[in-house]
Amino acid sequence: MVMDMKDAVLSAVSATMEEMFFIEPQKSDFLWSRVRVLEPCTGSVTMAFPRPLLEQMARAIFGEQERIREQMLWDTLAEVVNTVAGRIVSSLLPPETTFRLSVPENGSGWPGKKGEPLLYMTDTGGLVVMAEGLEDCSQ
Repeated sequence: MVMDMKDAVLSAVSATMEEMFFIEPQKSDFLWSRVRVLEPCTGSVTMAFPRPLLEQMARAIFGEQERIREQMLWDTLAEVVNTVAGRIVSSLLPPETTFRLSVPENGSGWPGKKGEPLLYMTDTGGLVVMAEGLEDCSQ
């Protein structure tokens, strides 16, 4: 049986972790958001979060007592990626340079190849950040 790349990776990692370490990896339900940098350079910043981590972040914004609805997750995600993208671009550009970002694009699953993925861990899980094409911003 021939598998696609995603299934082959999942199968290999799962078998290795279970057989060698008796750990069963959990497939995460990722939610992601991408912001494109439109001016003065072009590129994008994509962030992907496992749903449980994003729910925790939404509770921090909306309050522990609030029932977290799906739209709150998307709003939290869009705000985070917009803020991170703005900070990345402003740190690459000379001071006082203005820039323009797109409206965040959201999705679920894996966001696809949009830059080299960087994994960051928090005390409650990992998040992925991908920056693409921003090298021209720092020139």
